[in-house]
Amino acid sequence: EKCHDVIKPGGLIYLSFMHGEKCGFETPSFNRETEIFIYYHHRDSIINTLVETGFIMINMWELDYVEQDGSITKDIILIAKKRSIG
Repeated sequence: EKCHDVIKPGGLIYLSFMHGEKCGFETPSFNRETEIFIYYHHRDSIINTLVETGFIMINMWELDYVEQDGSITKDIILIAKKRSIG
């Protein structure tokens, strides 16, 4: 929601996040020597917030991320455009 205040009309926002409800420290696939704290979010909740605050969805990708236990987590990538004035 705060992004709306800092992005100019017609400006773009890129969001990438993991779909789900959990949060916690994880070892990312791109660096097995560190842990980062990850918050998961629900795709529809993020999209609804963007639309309600004045963004237009431009594109969305859902990428399968295979976890170490074999389960699949969705990596969501969104691009949205702030509505122009008028």
